[in-house]
Amino acid sequence: METWCRLAWSSLVILLLLQTLNQGRSDFHSLGGRAAFLRSGGKAVRIRIAGPVAQQGVYDFPSGTTQLGAIKLTVPGRSDISPESVAASPVLTGGEVVTVDEIAARNDVITVTSMHARERMLLGVRLEPNNMDMDDWESLPGIGPALAKRIVEYRQNNGGYCSLEDIATVPGIGKKKFLGISKYF
Repeated sequence: METWCRLAWSSLVILLLLQTLNQGRSDFHSLGGRAAFLRSGGKAVRIRIAGPVAQQGVYDFPSGTTQLGAIKLTVPGRSDISPESVAASPVLTGGEVVTVDEIAARNDVITVTSMHARERMLLGVRLEPNNMDMDDWESLPGIGPALAKRIVEYRQNNGGYCSLEDIATVPGIGKKKFLGISKYF
């Protein structure tokens, strides 16, 4: 009985080890030509693909990936996207939501928006202070509605653009609070 238990445990450990080693190395064609996830070595940009596509979700693409390149990699059967159009489309920087509509008619409507701050923080995507609204600022720890409003007003009163360091000068953001939120930028 003891030998049988050791054999069962050893087999389980080997199976788990093989599964761990094989994770991320699935054959693309065994998935029916659909990418379930992408891994990239080096610097990556994290993007969410949305809309009526087979493989919605969050993907890590290599730095320099364009909007059409991301769609071609994640939407199966897109042989109509030429390499020239992929190269000419805008480069993704990370934290975008690429929504593809009307795929069946091949007259795709592609919209690119920014992820909300909560989603970006959850996924480890850096925040951009110039793209944040009051709700985004309020999602940061220690920032309430009044302080979020002061930050947005500061940005509007100073040309619409500011750096993270400029935020430190807004009344109500002390050194400790600034250090606490700066890790998200």
